[in-house]
Amino acid sequence: MAPSTRIVNEYGPTETVVGCCVHVFAGEDIQDPVPIGLPIANMSLHLLNSAGEPVPVGVVGDIFIGGTGLGVGYVGRPDLTAERFVTDPRQPDRRLYRTGDLGRRRPDGAIEYLGRIDDQLKIRGMRVEPGEIEATLCRHPDITAAAVIAVGDPANPRLRAFVTSPCVIDCTTLRGFLGESLPSYMIPDDFTPLDHLPVTSNGKLDRKTLAKLRTPAAAAAPTDLAGWSESESRVAAAWSAVLNKPATDLDADFFQSGGDSLAAVRVHNQLVTGALRPLSITDIFRLPTIRLLAAYLDGRDERSGEEFL
Repeated sequence: MAPSTRIVNEYGPTETVVGCCVHVFAGEDIQDPVPIGLPIANMSLHLLNSAGEPVPVGVVGDIFIGGTGLGVGYVGRPDLTAERFVTDPRQPDRRLYRTGDLGRRRPDGAIEYLGRIDDQLKIRGMRVEPGEIEATLCRHPDITAAAVIAVGDPANPRLRAFVTSPCVIDCTTLRGFLGESLPSYMIPDDFTPLDHLPVTSNGKLDRKTLAKLRTPAAAAAPTDLAGWSESESRVAAAWSAVLNKPATDLDADFFQSGGDSLAAVRVHNQLVTGALRPLSITDIFRLPTIRLLAAYLDGRDERSGEEFL
């Protein structure tokens, strides 16, 4: 629309000089995530892990800011000053400001902002940054915006994604796309299409409104649930209890549906009692669908049609 327009993206909290990190667009297409760029003169940005060590390129870390533009502290709040303005672990005579933001460094050195530490989630004991999932979703050519939240039991939450797109995108396609660069525990259980993401009065993503939106009706199951065998229904019930979501597809893979080794142990514990044949945890990994595992419990090898010994 305006190819000669110079666009500058600045990043800088109030506690430091505003615009301590800058990215200037020089004619390239603007794509999500928009980088916050490189620090200006006399300022530095550090991406550190929980031990205060720098993280490698491409790895998410906490953003710390250093340099001459740092504020002195908070007036009348020595406790908050001590919490936020910390000693640089590599240069004890200098200070860093702990922003509470998350980011990662690109191969070209520019930094991508990924959200607040406050937004971090724990999924099956693993730390998850919704911003990283959102940024990955936005790399899909048909996704214009994305948001990810946790829903369900706080002790065993699941991820739900909301996306805006000019076309209809199959959920299986999005799961496959995310699976190319993210571990299975970071792949949302469902994807809800929206015309636009809700925002607050100050223009920020309104996650509270997203949490109130109803989950879309599940797609019709590929199998007639009423025709399922007793063993298939039993395995499905164990899956549902452990994964905290309905199990409606006989051929869905347990681990691609959000299961992991700990979840496999819990499924095994539910099924081993009352099983008509020996069942090991290895069998859960070897037979990762409802159809295969139920057939094994019935004494059949569903893949060959032969009877198990």
